[in-house]
Order: sequence, then C-alpha cells, then structure tokens
Amino acid sequence: MTTFDGLRYDVHVHAELIFVKSLDSNFEIQGRTEAVENHASRPAVTTGIVINEVGDNPRIQVSLARDLSVDDRYTEEMNGCPIQLFVDEVARPVSAGSGSTKASVKVSNNKITIQYPETGTVVEMQVRSWRQTCHFSVTYILSDCRPSERIVGLVGSPDGEWRNDWMQRDGTPIPIPPVLRRGSGFEPTYNYTRDNWCIDRESESYFAYEHDTSFAFFDHCDNA
Repeated sequence: MTTFDGLRYDVHVHAELIFVKSLDSNFEIQGRTEAVENHASRPAVTTGIVINEVGDNPRIQVSLARDLSVDDRYTEEMNGCPIQLFVDEVARPVSAGSGSTKASVKVSNNKITIQYPETGTVVEMQVRSWRQTCHFSVTYILSDCRPSERIVGLVGSPDGEWRNDWMQRDGTPIPIPPVLRRGSGFEPTYNYTRDNWCIDRESESYFAYEHDTSFAFFDHCDNA
C-alpha cells in the first residue's frame, strides 16, 4: 500500500476495507481483500472495489467473479481472470461500460479505468495474476484532492504530509511505528487496518454480492 503522500506499508487483513472516505460527504471507496491460498503466509490481495460517489452519480463496482454458471453473460475474462461489473448493484458486461453519462468504465488491454467527470475521481485497476490467484493492482486518483472535504482511509489524506497518513476513522492521527520505515512491521499494520478500517457491519458495505456469497463470506477481519 502506498498512501496519497507516499507512505508505504503492507495490508494483509482479509475483509472489506475502507480505502478512501470523506468525513464531509457520502463519498467512499471500499476495497475487498482476500488471501492468496497458494502461499504459505496467505498474503492479501485486492479482489474488488466499489465507489460510492456524491449526488446522483452511479455506484460502480468491479470485482472478481466466482460462479461462472450463473449470469455468466455478464462476466468477461481479462488476463485469464473473470471480471464482473455492477452499476447501482445491477450486473453489466465490463466491456459495455457504465451505461451512464455520469461515469465511464473503459477497458484497455488488462486495465479498467473508472472515471467520474463531475468530481474528478478516477480509479485505475490493472488485472493481474500471482500464484494462480487473480487480483487487481489499483490506483486511486483525486484530481483536485477534494480540498473542501476531509479525506481519510487506508490511503491516507491527500494533503502533502505523509506523517499524518496513519489515523483513526475520524481522522485523528496515530503515531507511525518506526519499523515501517524499514519496510517491515506486518503485525502493527495488520492491527492498524483491522482496528480502524475493517467494515464490520453489513449495513456499512456498498458491495453487491453473487448469489452464493454474502457480506459474512468475505468478513474475516481477524483472519480466523
């Protein structure tokens, strides 16, 4: 994970997490992280994101599909990975775009770009596979840093100061463990993510689910 201001650390909680959130509006980007099962340490990778924008902008979700036997006409393969798109919780083929003038979903090679012209929010998702596990490498872009809003989340606050990029959910800064500066510190980053950014109630989640999954299916904030 690299925050808006350049702080780097590891996130290996398996759950639905708050990556970007405004304290002054309904704007929020949530990510879904799951384990790489074909690895002894079961590291986490991103397998889905959902964007809840302000106003009448559509809610857009791009995630990995599991059951290709159901509604597979809406699931398309990219880089060997089954990709699904939901717009306001309605499934669409990702190559068909959002179907809305308020937001665009474009596919180029193995990259999916989601853009909201009115707000300047852009999310770029590169489709990858590692150890036979499909996942996304995601870049979050706030074109003007939303200066009138207080932004919090796993990717920090876009204010040019990396030292305040660890925080509680209300934006209160938390001291950054010195071990992070040496590129390590899995335990403190795990605890930080679990204690501050896990979505632990279904009512807080913006994700849509396939018929054989649910919030509880992905909720492993303690990685039990």
